[in-house]
Amino acid sequence: MGLNIINTVILVAILDLLEYFNNLAYCVHCNRIKAGNWLSIKCVRERKHQTYDPPTAPSIEANALHNDQIETEDDATHSKWHDSPMELLVHILVLADDRSIIVALGVCTGLRDAICVGVQDLSLSWCKRNMSNLVLSAVPRFNCLQSLNLRQNQHQLNEQAVEIVAKHCHDLRAIDLPNNTQLTDKSLEALARGFSLLEKLNISGCSGVSDHALIFLSEKYNKLRHLNLCGCVRAASDRALLALAHNCCHLQSLNLGWCEMVTDVGVTGLA
Repeated sequence: MGLNIINTVILVAILDLLEYFNNLAYCVHCNRIKAGNWLSIKCVRERKHQTYDPPTAPSIEANALHNDQIETEDDATHSKWHDSPMELLVHILVLADDRSIIVALGVCTGLRDAICVGVQDLSLSWCKRNMSNLVLSAVPRFNCLQSLNLRQNQHQLNEQAVEIVAKHCHDLRAIDLPNNTQLTDKSLEALARGFSLLEKLNISGCSGVSDHALIFLSEKYNKLRHLNLCGCVRAASDRALLALAHNCCHLQSLNLGWCEMVTDVGVTGLA
């Protein structure tokens, strides 16, 4: 019985949050985006235009009343979420998709605080344009991330964005950075310094990384279990594989597709 009540409360809260997002509206009279059901509020200026014929210009009092009414309702909506229990907000975020979580960053401080402590897995692969800007602005809010997916179809993630991840996400266990031709040795070394608990790394297709960075990485990531180097033609060398064999004793899977520099020496060293 108690569990059903909790589930019901969570469902109501989710529906309320979705309604909040769906009711964001643009007011053509005051040139603002506001929260709440626009159809039920009836803009003061709009009512004034409907009352008088011919319409007259809105007075200063009407302008002030219009703005105060919108700000009051916006503040009430934000306050409602700010006062919600942290446990409830965390439950809501667990059920939300990644895009909705990014949107929730702009709702209220309560949700932002819940994101900091409650979101452990995040994927930004849905972002098709300006992923670097999204990472720079959003990732610093996610202090407890354990898994981050930055898979991209286009080469849009720059070095600065990768270094921001290294600076703020110290608890990461898995990160996907495939097809990033802008990833350099400096970026990879920043990741190695930023978090040492990494167990899964995917840098397939990152042709700008050399074996020097991979050797440095192997010295920092001694808990690494899964490594994807497919297409990393400069990084995957016999020297790098020997370093992985020496430092990464827990390595379980290694993808060396299209790595033409690897010879029997490196493969034998991994055995």
